[in-house]
Amino acid sequence: MFFSITVYFRINTLQFVRAAKEIAELFPGESEHTYYIPYSSSKKGLRRQPARGKLWSRYINLKAALRLVNAANADVEQENVPSTSNTSYDEEEKIAFLKVAVEPFDKILSYWEDTYLIRQRKCKSYELEDIYKEFPCLSLHYGITLVSIIKICFGFF
Repeated sequence: MFFSITVYFRINTLQFVRAAKEIAELFPGESEHTYYIPYSSSKKGLRRQPARGKLWSRYINLKAALRLVNAANADVEQENVPSTSNTSYDEEEKIAFLKVAVEPFDKILSYWEDTYLIRQRKCKSYELEDIYKEFPCLSLHYGITLVSIIKICFGFF
C-alpha cells in the first residue's frame, strides 16, 4: 500500500527559534545556535546568510525525502491506473479481436502493432503464460512473429 502525503505545511522562523531554545534549556551544555540560526539579509556590505543548523538541515532533508516518495508513489499509481479512459473504442475493439481471433494473420499483425501501448500497460504485471492464454493467436505457427514483438516490448528472455 502506498501513501501520498499531500498535506502542505511550513514551519516558520519563530517555531524553529522556539524549538532551538527549548532544546538548549533541556540540555544545559547545548547552544541554541547549534540547532537553528535564522536567515539574515545582507547589511552594510555583509553578505546574506541562509538559515542553517541541525533543525533546519533535518527539515530540508525531510521535505526532500517526502517529495521523492510522493513522486515515486505518483509514478506507481499512474502505472496501476486502468488505461480504459485513455483508449479509444477502436483500440478496445482491436484488443477484443486479438483475444479471440486466430486468422487472418495480416489483420492480427496490424492490430498487434496498433495496440502495443495498451497491451504494454495491461500486460506489464502478467506472467508470460497469462499472455499466451489471453491471446490465443500466440500459440499458432505464426505466433513466433508476435512473440518476437513481445520480447522486444516487454523485455522477456
